[in-house]
Amino acid sequence: MALRELELYHGAVLAQIVRTKEPSLRLVERDETQHGRGMYVVSAGNKEYLIYVKHASKVKKGQKRGPSWCQFTFSERDAKGLEKNWKRGQEKKLLLCLVCGKEHICTLEGGEVDALRLLEIRKPSAVRVEWTAKSCLWVRRGEFEVRHKVARDRLRKYRWG
Repeated sequence: MALRELELYHGAVLAQIVRTKEPSLRLVERDETQHGRGMYVVSAGNKEYLIYVKHASKVKKGQKRGPSWCQFTFSERDAKGLEKNWKRGQEKKLLLCLVCGKEHICTLEGGEVDALRLLEIRKPSAVRVEWTAKSCLWVRRGEFEVRHKVARDRLRKYRWG
């Protein structure tokens, strides 16, 4: 049986999570047909994390010194799925994992998701992750952006619990 693209990309995120400690993991919601998204809850210590995964299989390579990038489409359905399972200020933490082909996993926390205003989306909107050869990751959605660099290996080094 051949592996589907969704299984490869979601597997990359989940493998990095379960290698760090032994958190419990459960699937909350998945959508294999539209945007390859899935939501998982990870329990580690006395904390819970909502892990929201989206992937982009195509990475655009930069010209000469220009940045490489990948793009993700977020819809109202994505925003509602997030709102249904995560509320600002609650104890469950949000991690949005954007898998950029076979290149990177860009991991954003709740405040960074707020900076992109992803919960306010009412029509399809593009989120772009950019990087150069040795740089960190930059994330933006139109005029909204995460105002600091995001480490490439953030998920692998994340402190659970």
